[in-house]
Amino acid sequence: MRVTGVDARAENLNRARFVAEASDADIRFRQGRVETLTHDEGRTYDLTLFLGVLYHVEDPMLLPAARSRP
Repeated sequence: MRVTGVDARAENLNRARFVAEASDADIRFRQGRVETLTHDEGRTYDLTLFLGVLYHVEDPMLLPAARSRP
């Protein structure tokens, strides 16, 4: 299983990397916007979790395009 963590802020990604390394988790991190993730990477995801994200995104109506495939 491949896990990708996404955040717009480098500071948050640095914290997440620290925790992942400390727990020996195999997680790939990417700086960017979740609204355009599938377009930016040219792929879809089997599962997408938006934990505490909705009220932070600029345009939440774009999130369905970044959700998991049916």
